[in-house]
Amino acid sequence: MASDGSRLRALLDLVLFSLAGALPAAAFFIAALFPGYSSLSVGDAGAVLIVAPIGVGALLGALLGDYDLRYAAFAAIGTTVFASILIAVFIYSPILAGVAQATPAADPSTVLEVYVAQRVMLFAVLAFPILLLGAILGSAIAGRIIPSDELRKELERLRAETREWHELLERTAKAQQGKTEEGVGEKEKRREGIDGEKDGRKIPP
Repeated sequence: MASDGSRLRALLDLVLFSLAGALPAAAFFIAALFPGYSSLSVGDAGAVLIVAPIGVGALLGALLGDYDLRYAAFAAIGTTVFASILIAVFIYSPILAGVAQATPAADPSTVLEVYVAQRVMLFAVLAFPILLLGAILGSAIAGRIIPSDELRKELERLRAETREWHELLERTAKAQQGKTEEGVGEKEKRREGIDGEKDGRKIPP
């Protein structure tokens, strides 16, 4: 039951973090390719298309640092899928809102469906490898800076064993010290007894 609960929690974290990462990834892509329709002003579109996915991927990898590295790769895939859906919804939003009407042109390359597919494929091809790289780097950095739950438990177990060994050594040292003191006390008593016997045997003048 515990393993099923941990797997369900890992799956929920994966979906939620992927969805959260898809929002900024899609927003920066839309701002870069559709600057006239976005309130987010960006400079160089090429730099944004590279920097934004690697930053989002690094955050995903850091947030999923407690899990296996495969979860970071799955998060990159999930982020790409969710962001592609958000980009398609953005392009279709005038039609969905009823403020525009799609009229297929004579040239098939200008049809809205082809246009959406081109933009989504462009995002997937550009963003997924960078997201994956950022997620792996973020997971590796988080693993070095912030240890995972398993590593923390292992460290706590090692600390507890070390404390037990120190306490055992202290008790052993105290016991040996007590035996040594007892032996020294017995030797002194014997010496005092021998000296007393010698004094008793002395003949008075």
